[in-house]
Amino acid sequence: MRKYKNQTLISVVGLAVGFTCFALATLWIRYERTFDQFHKRADLIYVLTALDSHALSGVSRSQPYPLAAYMKETFPEVRNAATVAQRVNTVQSGEMSMEVIALEVDSTFLNMFDVKILEGNLNFSTPDSKDIAITLAKSKKIFGDENPIGKEILGGTITAIVSGWNNHSNYFYDLLLPITPNPAWNYRRGENTIIELFPNANEKAFFAKLSSHTVSQLSGNEGERPHEITGIEAVPITKMRCQDSIIDKDIKYQYILLFSFAGLLVIFCSLFNYFTLFFSRFRMREKEFALRMVCGASTRSLFFLLSVEFFLIMFIASLLGLFLTHLSFPVFCRLSNIQMDLSAVILEVSAYIFAIILFTLLLFFLILVVFRKRNLNTSIKEKKKSGSRKVLLVMQLMISLIFAFCTIIMMKQLNFLHQSDNLGIDFKNTATLVLPIQDEAVLYNHFQQISEISSVMLNNSSLIPQLTLTTWSVSDWEGKAIDDKEIFVEDFFITDAFIDFYDVQLIAGEGLSESDDESWVLINEATVKAFKWDNPIGKTFINYYKVKGVIKDIYKNVPTVPVKPIIYSRKKESNQSYSNLSFRYQEGTWDITKEKIDKLMQEEYPQIFYPQIFNAENIYNTYFQSEAALLKLLSFVSLVCIIISVFGFFSLVSLSCEERRKEIAIRKINGAGIKDILSIFFNEYFTLLVVGAVVTFPIAYYLIKKWMEQYVLQTNIPVWIYIVLVLVLAFVIVLCVGWQVYKTSKENPSEVLKGE
Repeated sequence: MRKYKNQTLISVVGLAVGFTCFALATLWIRYERTFDQFHKRADLIYVLTALDSHALSGVSRSQPYPLAAYMKETFPEVRNAATVAQRVNTVQSGEMSMEVIALEVDSTFLNMFDVKILEGNLNFSTPDSKDIAITLAKSKKIFGDENPIGKEILGGTITAIVSGWNNHSNYFYDLLLPITPNPAWNYRRGENTIIELFPNANEKAFFAKLSSHTVSQLSGNEGERPHEITGIEAVPITKMRCQDSIIDKDIKYQYILLFSFAGLLVIFCSLFNYFTLFFSRFRMREKEFALRMVCGASTRSLFFLLSVEFFLIMFIASLLGLFLTHLSFPVFCRLSNIQMDLSAVILEVSAYIFAIILFTLLLFFLILVVFRKRNLNTSIKEKKKSGSRKVLLVMQLMISLIFAFCTIIMMKQLNFLHQSDNLGIDFKNTATLVLPIQDEAVLYNHFQQISEISSVMLNNSSLIPQLTLTTWSVSDWEGKAIDDKEIFVEDFFITDAFIDFYDVQLIAGEGLSESDDESWVLINEATVKAFKWDNPIGKTFINYYKVKGVIKDIYKNVPTVPVKPIIYSRKKESNQSYSNLSFRYQEGTWDITKEKIDKLMQEEYPQIFYPQIFNAENIYNTYFQSEAALLKLLSFVSLVCIIISVFGFFSLVSLSCEERRKEIAIRKINGAGIKDILSIFFNEYFTLLVVGAVVTFPIAYYLIKKWMEQYVLQTNIPVWIYIVLVLVLAFVIVLCVGWQVYKTSKENPSEVLKGE
């Protein structure tokens, strides 16, 4: 270990980084997959989802209140069905405001879940009651040591203290409130339908029956068609955290899996590097080991001689891995949202590291056993082969190329999704202010006085974020075929300044102007495609709206969601009771601009406690926070793998030159020059590079294409990326091989042969 200090260091650091990444990611995965598993009948509890044209993903957990009773009556497999709604409220505690999570429930919820009444009564589960239950933990935070029974909170009275759940639940709560029944089938306000099956229910048959079932119920309004719910699926409550894209997470679950896999690859890369050097040194010492055995050394003593080094490296790497875990713990807690003591995390990580060490030690011992089966004569006389070393070296190259290639394409894809030409809109340096009052003219004048603001636009619907979503169905349009189904479209209100302000790309027709009546509209490409129009200008739909222009699809939502048909009109909502102002500020002046706006709000509108200011760039970037986090992790892991591979090359070439010193000396005596000797080594290692690249690039391409399939817009993968990666690695090989071989070839051949 002292003799090969560089190799030892890179092996230890690589293994430590791999241990840390893999162990933390595995802990994270286990945490994500064990949500709500503490319920006594968790394996029988499911949350219903259904198709929803209003939801960005097309699927929603928000269901009408009567669906729970309908499930209980319609399906004999359902033992219990409850409707719950999770709300976030703010309560005042002394001079401080405190956020509380309230869960609106009914009595069925209490039958399905283990909620203990510590004090008080069950009146909070009675519909339309004003009674509230509070957890003991939240009671102490709000009221201290006072008894909360009888206290007023959120317009109700606390009548019970109940046991709480830890936040390792999708339905965590501080307060339990009675849910308000609503018999309307066409009304949703965020309620979730949770069902519990009988233990002997045929779940497979139930799921098949449920997915093909259509709920068709009258909404209660005369003349309207029945409200339908289709595509119903039952998601296990224990898997909802991993499967539901609506749940807000800083990093997607599949990216945690990738992170774990990346950590495992780093471990493999480090082991490949170590075993490559081990094989080289073992080959160089085979005669030594044979002579040791002739002189009385036992197989056991040789076994321990070789295994002590490996064990020490693994031991030091594990200690360094635990130290890295300690350093990365704050970041890990923030990203994972896991609330654990550092000691508990260290204990968990130690268990994972110990399991990996046991596996690698077993692998190492198996390798030694294979070598020990070779007889003494073979060890002395057999010609040295380097097949295993080359295979391990190629494996290192493959892992490094996969990481580097995927990281570069991820960076290219994220940059592609931030370019306005691709998104159909320029929202850079733009923001929107929303005030719950109508005062557009005054606001416009105030904002014109702020020097950092270059342009102002009033009365458009908020683009990023889209605060309100108005959708309606279109069942009649010009050229509609008999078998064409109705189309759901979004209605977006704009002014004539909209196109210039956001630099929207008008691809056909003209923009709206003040002289246009409300029947003239703009539509996007998705609407043209949905209506199957070839020439949409002047076409009409629902016998009222006329198309004046077509704009390029605007990607203003999560980039994994396709753009939906949108109609841009000048028809303003008659009941709008707020002011909506969008503005563009000068580059690099957001902090100053926001500070001036905050000061203006305090002076002119002191009655408005929380004016809403939305920076479009910041909000759009939150759509990629998961990808950005993954990119940082993979960039770091890629760098570690590349360093390991470079050191592996350098070390292997050093050992190979040491092993072949006699060969090089004899070649020089027979007239070979330095150039000839270099070409022998270059040909050998360039062949390994070509083999690694040929095998790796198709695998890397397949992996990154699978990742890119989730995005509606996808960048191209140019040939130059492959070429650059190969050239960079070739340059590294030239440096590593050239320097070591040059030094060896400069030695005096007679001195080398005399030493041999």
